[in-house]
Amino acid sequence: MKLNRRLCQIGYSPAKLILHHRMELAKQMLNSDLCSIEEIAYRSGFNGITGFSRKFKQEFSSSPSEYRKKALSEKFEARSWKIPMNENYFNDLIELKKKINGWQKCLLSLLTISITICFL
Repeated sequence: MKLNRRLCQIGYSPAKLILHHRMELAKQMLNSDLCSIEEIAYRSGFNGITGFSRKFKQEFSSSPSEYRKKALSEKFEARSWKIPMNENYFNDLIELKKKINGWQKCLLSLLTISITICFL
């Protein structure tokens, strides 16, 4: 079965899947305060902050600035609790990070393949 048909069965077009992936990456960037929202918009493939903000709000029901404010306040609250960290816990966190990075690379490869197939 063609990838296009499978995507349609789950309610996605290739363009919608790519947009969703771009929005997820933007969400990750918003979790830190290293980049301005405007810079995140450009890094996410948008020509400006207006279109980015509109799409972000459609996707996640909050504006990028609202999302960032909430995410950063949750991070601050989480940091206020002191979690005892032993070597095993630390090693488990490192392994989890490796798995997450592996899944991100896998998803990016699948997106690249699906885009290639769509344009063949």
